[in-house]
Amino acid sequence: MIHRIRGVLGYHGNQLDLYNRLLQKDEGFQQVFNPQIWQLLNIRYLMTNSATVSEYFPGAEWVIGPVKNSAGTSIHLYRLPGENPYAWVTPTFVKAEDDAVAATIFNRGFDVRSAALFAPTADVAGPDSLSVMPLGVGTTAKVTRYEPGRVSIELSEPATSGSALVVSENFYPGWRATVDGKEATVGRANISIMGVALPAGGRTIELFFESTSFETGKLITLLALAATAFLILAGIIRERRAIA
Repeated sequence: MIHRIRGVLGYHGNQLDLYNRLLQKDEGFQQVFNPQIWQLLNIRYLMTNSATVSEYFPGAEWVIGPVKNSAGTSIHLYRLPGENPYAWVTPTFVKAEDDAVAATIFNRGFDVRSAALFAPTADVAGPDSLSVMPLGVGTTAKVTRYEPGRVSIELSEPATSGSALVVSENFYPGWRATVDGKEATVGRANISIMGVALPAGGRTIELFFESTSFETGKLITLLALAATAFLILAGIIRERRAIA
């Protein structure tokens, strides 16, 4: 994230391995050109130094450019087609192996709003297959609060039984969720992002990040810094006494 704007490729090369797999990093990030991925990753704008993008980004609409960025490079801004929201509701969900999930979501004929595809390790009670792919639902998910480690989402209508919320945020151990104040399960869905199995009637979802290992590491770091400062101060005091 730069200037509170999320970037698909981030600002360094230390992305999660599953995220790199979703984008097919080893194949030159070729999935960045896939409209399916635009939907999954909430991609709405494209900033590039190229004046022609229609071949790789069909339907992209020019917004502004060329203009100079901070590095002095001429850039153009385009708006990509589709709403591509941060979160959406699917009428059903299924658990499947990552290879099968990847093949499905890379297929441009698959509607990512028709089903959430959870990893087999996700602690959600869902079927292992679907005989018929349902149509997407009209329920919208509005983000009412967004900050690092905390997201609040309000549904336009109560969730139906067996539905799921998909959130365009990388899944990582430590994310937790509540639905209408009750504990809910966050699972890895669609290779690398988050999914929440919704109870019937649920409308308000709170996502928050809590990592015991992170908090422990932070405490150890603070104690180490305090100990270092104390030793430096003690050394200065001893040195002054010796001089005196």
